[in-house]
Amino acid sequence: MTYRVVQWGTGNVGRLALRAIVGHPELELAGVIVHSAEKVGRDAGDLCGIAPTGVIATDEVDAALSTDPEVVSYMATGDLRPKPAVDDISRVLAAGIDVVNTSVVPLVYPPAADQRLVAQLEEACKQGGASCFTSGIDPGFANDLLPLVLSGFCERIDSVRVAEILNYDTYDQADVLLDIFGFGKPLDHTPLILSPGVLTMTWGPVVRLLADALGAPLDDIREVHERLPAPETFSIPVGTIEQGMAAALRFEVQGIVDGRPAIVLEHVTRLRDDLAPKWPAPPRGGGYRIEIAGSPSWTCELGMVGDDGDHNTGGLVATGMRVLNAIPAVVAAPPGLLTPRRERRDSAVSITGRVDVVKSETVDGPVVSVDGPVSIRGFVNGDVYVVRGNVTVDGRVNGTVVVVRGDVTVSGRVDDDITVIDGRARVVGGTVHGDVKSSDRPRVSEGGRVTGDLEKLDLSGWFTAIGFALLAYLWIAVSVSLLVVGIVFFTVFPRAGDAVVRVAHTAVGPAAGWGAIIAFGVPIAAGLAISTLVGLPLGLGALLAMGLVFCLGYVVSAAALGRLILKEQSGLIAFLAGFGILRAAAIIPGLGLLVWLLASAYGVGVLAVAAYRGGRAITPEPTAPSEPPEPSESTAAPS
Repeated sequence: MTYRVVQWGTGNVGRLALRAIVGHPELELAGVIVHSAEKVGRDAGDLCGIAPTGVIATDEVDAALSTDPEVVSYMATGDLRPKPAVDDISRVLAAGIDVVNTSVVPLVYPPAADQRLVAQLEEACKQGGASCFTSGIDPGFANDLLPLVLSGFCERIDSVRVAEILNYDTYDQADVLLDIFGFGKPLDHTPLILSPGVLTMTWGPVVRLLADALGAPLDDIREVHERLPAPETFSIPVGTIEQGMAAALRFEVQGIVDGRPAIVLEHVTRLRDDLAPKWPAPPRGGGYRIEIAGSPSWTCELGMVGDDGDHNTGGLVATGMRVLNAIPAVVAAPPGLLTPRRERRDSAVSITGRVDVVKSETVDGPVVSVDGPVSIRGFVNGDVYVVRGNVTVDGRVNGTVVVVRGDVTVSGRVDDDITVIDGRARVVGGTVHGDVKSSDRPRVSEGGRVTGDLEKLDLSGWFTAIGFALLAYLWIAVSVSLLVVGIVFFTVFPRAGDAVVRVAHTAVGPAAGWGAIIAFGVPIAAGLAISTLVGLPLGLGALLAMGLVFCLGYVVSAAALGRLILKEQSGLIAFLAGFGILRAAAIIPGLGLLVWLLASAYGVGVLAVAAYRGGRAITPEPTAPSEPPEPSESTAAPS
């Protein structure tokens, strides 16, 4: 797939990024936004030193965005104008276009950046359903991704130090070197970068990212720095550095854990290789050094050189390529501010309770909730199934969403169909790449987009079929259970079975009365008991026992009915005959429940009367004495 990209800004990084976009096999240059009047109207190739591209630079943002890009590569100056830069980025995001950004560097880790700017960008992401990724080399992959990769090979980590050690003499940006870093200024002058809080604002988010990823709560973030003067006057491309003026700067942003600097970002910046010889020496050509103390301890040196042989050119190219090569992942990511750190899990399943997929999280599998709401602000690479509960998608679901009972609200992105059996689906400023079906008519608000069909489900036939299936299942389950109870009772206790059947025929009035009393009295008494803490176990036990006794009562009534029809048959045969009649009656709508209640209550009454009568109720009636035997010849009286 090819991604259309608008390049915003053609300074030190932007110019090299522009060249990279033109030559990138997966990127297509859609437009160029510039700020200076001398660049307006020029071909993009002319701005980056390559052959003409046919894409003309403009300072009209709307015109560039009208070229239908998937992504804007934002590399305009942001160090001295963070709020205007965030306004620019927000404008793009609200238009539904993803952004990769190297300018507002604290956004490498949004949880630790200025929350006012973060809130503005998050609202724009939500409005446009777009994503924003900020990175570079430093802050960027040299002090977030690479240390975290090395940390994955450690048994124990005691400390992490990442140092940029570079000669900035060829860095062709005067405002950065002279104004922000204060080179060429007196040592008692406080440059912008050393103003209290600036180092923490710029590099503090990376310290916090590492601390969060490593599970090391920070006590504080501290700033320390040191500067050295030029031993003599010398010149660099951006100007002359007079003797005695600042020519070397070393600073640390220290993450304090348990009272000691445990996570440290260090900069050693010189304007000549021979300055500050006692400070750390650079890797070959200049670059980065990562030191992890622990088990094992690691030292990783990262040197860089550009095509022109200059280490600073290599760093500028790497800064741009970090975000340009991330474009496919950014486009695929859920709406919101992205970070290089994402939690992952294989699935998210809940029986009762809420399921949350947060912004920094990826679920590589299904999300399932039986009874509870689901909130998706991150990325779900699978389907979502909910039996009962509402679903909100502010992030992205790369799959289908199916809800049996509840509502679905999409302000992010769903890459397949949405089906709501009992409820409504709403697309509120989000995108659904599939059909949307719900029992209540689906709604798509202004700004929402559905690529498939909208359909109001007619579920009357479904519910009728489901209802019949449930009733059939219930009838079969109850029938089998009662049949087993009856067979066991009349097989194991045949004499007791015959006795209670006799009571059912000879004590109709008392059995009916006691059955009614028990059927109504026990539930009332159990309900009163359950309402008190002390009586709760007793009440629940009474209800459970009543259920079991009612089943046995139903069996007794079935046997009594069968004996009434079949007269002198055994208790088991009588039970099977009566059971068949009662279960057949249970199929009749409106009659089945009544038959169940009457049969169970009467049978319980029979058991109560039989129990009251004690041994008489369960002992077979005595047989009449037999006639004395006729006298035989051997017993005749003597003559």
